[in-house]
Amino acid sequence: SPADREPGRLYLRNRGISADTIAAAEQSGMVRYTRGAVLFVGTDSNGTVQNVTRRATDPEDPVQKRDLKGSDKQYPPVLPGNPADVWVVEGGADALALHDLYRRADREPPTVVVSSGANVLSWADNPELQPMLTGARVVVVAEEHEKDEDAAQRADNGHQKQRRALEALGCKVQQWRPPEGYKDLADYNERRGDVEQRKQQERAQRQERGKSRDQGPTLG
Repeated sequence: SPADREPGRLYLRNRGISADTIAAAEQSGMVRYTRGAVLFVGTDSNGTVQNVTRRATDPEDPVQKRDLKGSDKQYPPVLPGNPADVWVVEGGADALALHDLYRRADREPPTVVVSSGANVLSWADNPELQPMLTGARVVVVAEEHEKDEDAAQRADNGHQKQRRALEALGCKVQQWRPPEGYKDLADYNERRGDVEQRKQQERAQRQERGKSRDQGPTLG
């Protein structure tokens, strides 16, 4: 219901996502809301919902992330953008974060495919999605820093399979991984945004101090 929208937007803003990116994702239908959750939605070419990932907005929710029953990973959530540049990311928040990173750099955001995990491949076999992939100048597979070596090895193996599947379609494939100390795109965007916001605040404070000095002393 409309009452679920504001808590969902607040959750995304608290994760460092800008209002502009949230609005664009809502307009595309890729982001929707339900009670206590943000939904990342994948549809077929007719606009029929085929795949939904539920992300809880309450940190006390015992199930923070799950796929709704019947979800078909052949139909990933897609955040529209520049068709020449396509990224494949693992989570919906990563897709939104990527758009914000591009916006802050004054670059046109790319089209983003949400794979739902390093070891998910079915989206690459979807004939409805393949023209988007093969028509791109480059397809970038975004990787993450995992919690331990075993998880990292499984993720690396999965991403390697994704790259091979894309190359088999004729795509030019690149990979991206966040700098050390950052988990994924969502973490990188959130913390980079915090740094830039502090810098903007410091610049504004310096400008105000400069104006005060220019005005000279005031009489009480």
